[in-house]
Amino acid sequence: MDTIVALSTPAGKGGIAVIRLSGNPLPIARAVFETKAKNGEIKPNFMYFGKINAKDFSDLGYMVYFKSPKSYTGEDVVEFHVHGGTRIAEGVISACVSKGARLAERGEFTRRAFLNGKMDLSDAEGVIDMINADSADAVKAAYRLMTGKLSKAVKDVQNDLKTVLTGLVAVLDYPEELEDETLPSAEEELEKIVKTLTALQNSRAYGKMIKEGMDVALVGDTNVGKSSLMNAILGYDRAIVSSIKGTTRDFISDSFELSGKKINLCDTAGIRESNDEIEKEGINRSISIVKDARLVLRVLDATQGKPENKALENALLGKKVVEVYNKSDLINNAKNEENKIFVSAKTGDGIDELLKIVAKYFDEEKTSESEVLTSERQLSSVTTAKEKVEEGLNALKAGVTTDCVISVLTEGYTALGEITGETVSEKIIDDIFDKFCVGK
Repeated sequence: MDTIVALSTPAGKGGIAVIRLSGNPLPIARAVFETKAKNGEIKPNFMYFGKINAKDFSDLGYMVYFKSPKSYTGEDVVEFHVHGGTRIAEGVISACVSKGARLAERGEFTRRAFLNGKMDLSDAEGVIDMINADSADAVKAAYRLMTGKLSKAVKDVQNDLKTVLTGLVAVLDYPEELEDETLPSAEEELEKIVKTLTALQNSRAYGKMIKEGMDVALVGDTNVGKSSLMNAILGYDRAIVSSIKGTTRDFISDSFELSGKKINLCDTAGIRESNDEIEKEGINRSISIVKDARLVLRVLDATQGKPENKALENALLGKKVVEVYNKSDLINNAKNEENKIFVSAKTGDGIDELLKIVAKYFDEEKTSESEVLTSERQLSSVTTAKEKVEEGLNALKAGVTTDCVISVLTEGYTALGEITGETVSEKIIDDIFDKFCVGK
């Protein structure tokens, strides 16, 4: 395989730039890097200091060599650690290309790791999830994916399915001796497999929320303090605050981390009957945001109670709603109840309690202790596998011929293999690695 090179650290100016080569990098490294290593020998896993020669200049830096298969890609890998200037990194990469390397494509280092058996496809998805994670919970989920926890769960199901298939194949060969004992046992095992796949399937909503955040909508009548509450929750002035009704004509959104969880908070235009065309458009957008939100905070004015608002009530049908009574500093004897809390955006009173409620709703989205699915690709494979296992189970109960049952269950086994990359098309592999940056 040819030798590839790319910048592995972010482009731009910084303390250090790391240039990575994979394939057969040692001849190139020796051509551009001068070190005082004893006898010129470059040992694996040692950091060498020396001079790196580009076309028009030199830099002082470090080189480290990772020998196959004990490297990220499974091939021989060399990394240069140089000063983090854009021109320096470009010069070193150009020097490597002039000595026989070629520029790496997006995700090519990780793709080689996959092709060389250093990781499977779901592990590779964990790598890109780790890079893109923007909350502590997202990092934890990515780490579990990257270190093979989902792969193990999938392979456990595959092994259970393989055991059933082995038994059914034996029935084909010795029907009279094995049929009465094997078929009931196979039904029982398939029911367990369906239950496991259902738990995995149901985990997708939680997995998506971990990666992308929980959408929380602030809704209510005009001038109840939704924008003030948003600013109080975020800890800075994100939304314009005014005593004039209808100031918020469009939605304003921002994200923050709450106890390791990503929360996408959206301040919406007040939902009410209106003849103003611009305000009506804002209201329609607010209703759309409410439909997509996992949790709705209905903001009310604690000094006025809960007014009748049919437009808002209709928008909230079927949603998880917490009533948030703002301006608690203006009343006496404010008492919290289930899904009803008093806060003051002005003084900050009750905000911490409100955030605890939001975090609780996030945690309630977790439906089981199974590993979570973090991509639609994984969900599609699990869904197909579950459908095929259910089809095989029903066929078995209906007395369909054993060879037909085996055929359907084998399709389910193959669908699970798509998650790890055991059975997957080249296009899916391309789609996954195209999401990576060039240096990864």
